Amino acid sequence: TVNNNVPAKTVAEFIAYVKANPGKVNLASSGNGTSVHLSGEMFMAMSGAKMQHVPYRGAAPAITDLLGGQVQVIFDNMPSILQHVRAGSVRALAVTSTAKSPLLPDVPVLADTIPGYEASALFGMGAPKNTPKEIIAKLNKEINEILAEPAIKAKLVDLGGEPLIGPPEAFGKMIAAETDKWKKVIEDAKVELIHETPSRIAAAIGWAKNDLITAEHYCAAPGDPLATLLPGSRERALVVVRVAVGV
Repeated sequence: TVNNNVPAKTVAEFIAYVKANPGKVNLASSGNGTSVHLSGEMFMAMSGAKMQHVPYRGAAPAITDLLGGQVQVIFDNMPSILQHVRAGSVRALAVTSTAKSPLLPDVPVLADTIPGYEASALFGMGAPKNTPKEIIAKLNKEINEILAEPAIKAKLVDLGGEPLIGPPEAFGKMIAAETDKWKKVIEDAKVELIHETPSRIAAAIGWAKNDLITAEHYCAAPGDPLATLLPGSRERALVVVRVAVGV
């Protein structure tokens, strides 16, 4: 999504615009190492269009500066940017999902211009690693039934989400694949992730000791103490909802 003062009307035009204006196009994100940031890094790597990354403390201030023209582009999650696109305050050039969004039917897929590009945020539910399989199966069944209810499904879609109803094993494979994908983006872009505040670290350690999160869920900078304090446990995946990133 770009500020309305950016002359590009298509992804191809935007890539050409960035290359013609080196060092002048600012890429906003909701924070260093977030899906919004990494989606932009992957775009730069695959397109060759280099921009200046400007991390914010959340999506709200990033969008505020996008609206004001202090930054020119953001690869934001659909729920937080959709209202501004619909209002005409900013311009959506593409969606980063593999198919067009029913919420923005006239907006093309980014992969039409950059083959192989796909970025989406996953929101899922998990349980402690020692949860019995029969409990996992029951929870998966019940939650999937709720996600399939017309009213729930319609609300999620209206927010830019896509319920992915399926077995826990499919979600687990998705997590593994996404981890490998974004690990490569982080390494190739040499992204240095900022350390968390002490209170956030303490909270995360507490969650880990109760088997509620794993080391893989925390993106730690090299040498971050949390990376060594987290136990190497594994969650059992239950269900997942995908949200398009980078409209």
